Amino acid sequence: MLALVALAVLAPLLYIPGALLAHAITGAHQPLDFTRLFERVVLGALLSGWLALALGQLGIFSVWLHLLLIAAICVAAALVAQRRGALALPRPPLG
Repeated sequence: MLALVALAVLAPLLYIPGALLAHAITGAHQPLDFTRLFERVVLGALLSGWLALALGQLGIFSVWLHLLLIAAICVAAALVAQRRGALALPRPPLG
């Protein structure tokens, strides 16, 4: 049961920041295949790990501060991706 809770919490925590950063960096819609999924999870894990390490080195690490900073980075990445048009829904082809 605890493993299911951990999976339900960690999957969005690792995927969502990575996906938003990938959209902010690349800008265009990319086809969703296994390599893109892996790239987004790795990007989210690296961001989360680096931020936790930096906060720990500064001596101010707490789970809530970590989540707050991850949420702020997600909002900033979503705004950049929105400005670049990466979060817009794809339009159906005409005809």
